[in-house]
Order: sequence, then structure tokens, then C-alpha cells
Amino acid sequence: KNLTVIFLFMAVSSCGQIEPPNGSPPVIDPEKFPEDMITLSGIADDIKYIPMDDTIPFEGIYSVEITPKNIFISMQYVGIVKYDREGNFEKVIARKGRGPGELQYGHTFVVDEGSKKVYVTDWHKVLVYTIEGTHLRDIATNDYFAIAANDIELSGSKLYLCDFGWDAEFKYHWVFLDTTGKLVSAKTTSDHSTGYVQYGFSYKFDGDIYYSNILNDTVFSVSPDLRWRAAFLFSRGEYRWPVDYEMVSLKEMTKYFRPLQMFETNRFVFLLWRYMDKTAYLITDKTTKKAYQAYKEMKSGMVNYMPAIPNDLDCGLFPVYDNVDYYSENGDEYITYFVSPYELKSHVSGDDFQNSIPKYPEKKKDLEKFANSLEETDNPVLVMVRLK
Repeated sequence: KNLTVIFLFMAVSSCGQIEPPNGSPPVIDPEKFPEDMITLSGIADDIKYIPMDDTIPFEGIYSVEITPKNIFISMQYVGIVKYDREGNFEKVIARKGRGPGELQYGHTFVVDEGSKKVYVTDWHKVLVYTIEGTHLRDIATNDYFAIAANDIELSGSKLYLCDFGWDAEFKYHWVFLDTTGKLVSAKTTSDHSTGYVQYGFSYKFDGDIYYSNILNDTVFSVSPDLRWRAAFLFSRGEYRWPVDYEMVSLKEMTKYFRPLQMFETNRFVFLLWRYMDKTAYLITDKTTKKAYQAYKEMKSGMVNYMPAIPNDLDCGLFPVYDNVDYYSENGDEYITYFVSPYELKSHVSGDDFQNSIPKYPEKKKDLEKFANSLEETDNPVLVMVRLK
């Protein structure tokens, strides 16, 4: 899932945080982010490559859910597709279309392993399927969202749906429904969406669900009993997104700090952010309180630095400005992403790779052998990086 990434800035201003008084939420200050850099071996100790079956060509990946037995992918023109954990195609769970039980939107979804159901956000509703692809029912959401919920999660037996303010009609930060569609709890919003290029993120960690949008200065945390609190605050300054913003040009937008994605692991907090001519990751170690940045010099439009964590595990690729997801299983934690076979093959045949010295030389040999076994036109490869 597009978990989208802010970082726990614990205790020291050099990590971009102002020391909070009396246990109040930490304040994230982008003008105090450190310049120390980090590589993949600083946060991870293993990497695995999973080639994805070519039965259905990948054309636009919206979101991914990994379970102990399966990999589910929302694809732009197909719908929700199920694979086994080795990347073998199993079936299409929910198809795109305009007929009964078909999707028009379907960007985000969540898998309930207990009930073996899949819940998919769509225009004015959530569609419910079995993990074998039977459409069960629709849950109406038009009372809460102008078009479709921007993200979906499970909290116990309740569905969490949220809105980042992408549409002019912005009524709720989030709602919780039971699985029949009955409203359980909601947080209304006074934020005013102008309908211009809004951003937000939501993620789940350790049972709590986190939410923020670019129009306010708060990252909220919602516990399983539906109590919410301010978990983090963004510092005030001229770099904050104006609440009455009317977009004049894309260049003007670079003046404002934009948190794009956030997720959390047992040891780290990740933030993907954009400000001025840089888009980068900020990665904070919860134990040591040390924070780092990760990016590479790369011109893209008005940006001169793009987010990337240098891969010194096997000297393979780390995606530049692509979706990075979080997954945990049996006590192990992973960040996951896709790489193109064409780009991977080109990379391993280049001088930079051939002359590189990885932390694990055998893994470099394995990667080169794996890349050479691929065709350039194969589907993307799923990469699972095990975190320390």
C-alpha cells in the first residue's frame, strides 16, 4: 500500500525536531533536517527478488498488499490481481468495468485475512469481494466522500476510510464503518480544500492508524478503540502550505514543504518529502535518535535531487521516486518496491555495477545471474528488503 513517510524526530533539534515540552507531540522542522546520508546497508541486512508472472502485463501499479500466502496488486487497466508469494499469477479478484461488481477506480484496497475478504475503494462506494474473486456487496460512501475514499485500512472488525482533500467537497478527515457499512465513528474537518494538488498520507503501525493532509499541521494517531491524538506537529513557517492556496504555477509550489508519504517500522520512521529543489527521504532511528537523508543528484523538472537509498547490499537498483511499501511477517520487517527488468539488466551490465564493491559480494553475483535470466519486456520484479 501506498503508505505513503514522515520521520520520528526524537529529542534533538539536529534531527529536525524541536524538543516537545511536557510530553506534547514532537514538532517536525524541515529547516533543521540533517545532511548526514545513509545507505541501504545502514537499515537492512538482506534483499530478495521476485519475478512477477507475465500472464497479465503490468500497466500502471496503484497499490500492493502482501499477505503470508499472496501478493495482491491494483493495476490501472485490469483491477485487483492475485499472485502467490513466488510471483505466479492466480486470478483477477476484481475487474475494471462498468457492470455490476466491477471497478471504475479501485486505487486502494485492503485484505482481511481473517474473513478472507477484499475491500476496494471506488466511486461513492467500497466493493467487497472474497479473496477468490466473488463479488459480495457494495458499501455506499457517498455520504462521506465527494468521489472515492483516498485510502482504506482495517482496524479490528472496522473499516477505516479517509479523505486527503483532493476534491473541493471535503467533509471528513476519516470515518470508521462496520463491515455492513454502518457508521461507527467519524472526524469532521474544517479544512478548506481549494481542489488544487492536495497531498496527504495514511499508514498503519502497531495497531494504530496515522493520518495527515497538507492543509493542517498535525499527524493524527487513531487507536483501535477509536481515540485519536496529535502524534506529530509540523513547525510553522513561510514554507508551510497556505490554507487558502490558489495555484498560480508549479514553480510557485516549490516554495512550500510537502510531506508526501510516511510509514513506520519497529526501528525506523521514514518520511518522503519535497521542498525547494529537493525530494528526499528522511530516515530516523528510534533508538539512537539519529536521522539521515537519502537522495541522489538527478535533474527532473524543477527538482535537482530525487529520493533514493543507495543500494550497497548487492549494488542493485533502488527506485527513484517510486512507491515504497512496508510489510511485516513473523517478526521480520520489509520495505518493498518494483524495478523494471530493462533498467535492472542495463544497470548490471554497466561499469558502475561491475566496478562496485557491495557489502555482500555473493548477493551481487546472484543479482547479476538473476538479471541475466530476465527478458527486457518481462513484468517488473518485486524487491523485498529485510530491515534490521
